[in-house]
Amino acid sequence: MCRFISIAVEDVEEAERIFAGYTVWGNENKSFKSEIPQQYNTLWITDGHCSCDFYSDPYDPENEAQKLRKRFSKPKYKKKGWSQERIEREIEHILNKPKEEGGLNTSLFSCIQSYTKSIGSCYFHVGWYSGDQTKQGLNIVERSKVSVRTGSFNANDVNENVLYNFT
Repeated sequence: MCRFISIAVEDVEEAERIFAGYTVWGNENKSFKSEIPQQYNTLWITDGHCSCDFYSDPYDPENEAQKLRKRFSKPKYKKKGWSQERIEREIEHILNKPKEEGGLNTSLFSCIQSYTKSIGSCYFHVGWYSGDQTKQGLNIVERSKVSVRTGSFNANDVNENVLYNFT
């Protein structure tokens, strides 16, 4: 189970040049190909295995607090003498630390901006796959055409399961 990034480009050589440093390989997912114009070439962008490191979920303090409560309710903390008050103080302390915003890795987003400035547009999708990403259908909750050249749309604005047409 991993996250994968699909991208559709008109110029594969230019994409490979701009996305140098990432592993870029052919994407034969029929579900993705059916969503984009035929003149586009479909690719995966990974770290060599998957794309999990390139996208993070938006920070949700309530969800984070639940995870921490579950973690601190383990017997080893009771053995250490942690009271419920101590657990709540520790959770509050952790939640008050600055957090990274969710969204796409900023250097990858910069590559997308460079590609669109150079060529014109691309299609982009971040998705979670529970099986074979080459065969599993896309989960698309929204389609969005977005200009990434103006600076009004940033890496932390990218959401999972949205098919973007970046221009």
